[in-house]
Amino acid sequence: MHGAADTVRRLIDAGLLSTRDVVDGSLTVVDLSRSNAVWLVDAGRAGSYVAKVAAPDRGDLQGSGVVETMLYERIAGDRALAAAAPVARLVGRYGDLIVLASAGEGDGLARRLHDRGPAPADGRLLGEALGRWRAVGAVLAQAGLPGRLPWVASALAGDRPAFLDQHPATRELGGVLRRDPALRRTVEAVARDWRRETVMHGDVRWDNVVVTRRQDGGAEEALLVDLEFADLGDPAWDVAGAVAEPLAMAAGSGVEPGDGEGGVVVPDRRTVGRYLRDVRPFLACFASAYKGAATGSGADDDLLRAMGYVPARLVQAAFLHAGWNPSSGMAVGLALAGLAAALTGQPHLLAGMLRVPRAAVAAGPSGHGP
Repeated sequence: MHGAADTVRRLIDAGLLSTRDVVDGSLTVVDLSRSNAVWLVDAGRAGSYVAKVAAPDRGDLQGSGVVETMLYERIAGDRALAAAAPVARLVGRYGDLIVLASAGEGDGLARRLHDRGPAPADGRLLGEALGRWRAVGAVLAQAGLPGRLPWVASALAGDRPAFLDQHPATRELGGVLRRDPALRRTVEAVARDWRRETVMHGDVRWDNVVVTRRQDGGAEEALLVDLEFADLGDPAWDVAGAVAEPLAMAAGSGVEPGDGEGGVVVPDRRTVGRYLRDVRPFLACFASAYKGAATGSGADDDLLRAMGYVPARLVQAAFLHAGWNPSSGMAVGLALAGLAAALTGQPHLLAGMLRVPRAAVAAGPSGHGP
């Protein structure tokens, strides 16, 4: 059982709540569950917690509650890491229940950006959070994580993850995308270029970022949530996720069910240019903040290599949209795959907004050529 009543009972057993908190009516419980059971439990002065059931290892879908729990405990056990890591404070682990300090009046980045668009200030917050995680991840790199490739690296291959064929929409989308040689090369290049050099978050999406006030009541900050996809890997993958999100929003806006009629919708040059203009201020602030927060951690090279990963990130987002939304998910997925095809082999299109010199793009990551 992972319902609200069971979660409250377990928090009482852990001494974090009392029966009086329940009886006097001051307790509120909000279901935040998506793929996992997650509850926001607020008892006023008695405390406010986020209680999350650690997910079992998901195999080819990736994601592991064991890894997430281990990382939270590792961070909580080191005062310097706890101060630096852009994550919620671990209160404790109780069996398979991870209890975190609530972010208070935190606002999901996804809701903020969908309400007001990709604002530069939010790009700065996201860049600071990922830059801080980049530095923390370098310390966590000795944690002994397996270092698996993202599942999208084999999504268009014969040995693709089984879950892609179990959902009708992702199965259909995969059949369409596998017929596109450029998209196949895009995802195959992830395995070729991958580096296992730090603990990456692994699932950077706006849904996994919460904006809140610093504990001292000062400026806003962004916190990363859902560490179950974290692994020893390539920090450029996290950066590419942050870059792909506003592009995916731009490409997916206005798409209606049935658009594409089963084929990849490749936008023309003018349309791609409009998408890039719309997200330029957000990404420019993101890139500057990322470099500022990750100083000395290879941030410039991360941004350079991320440009090559962005199309694969868009392909991954295409599969997710197809699986999530039974009405327009397929059409949105095809539109995102089309943008991925348009950006494949053209990293220079992203260079200016990510503060990457064109000379660096021409030389390629670490000077090894494009």
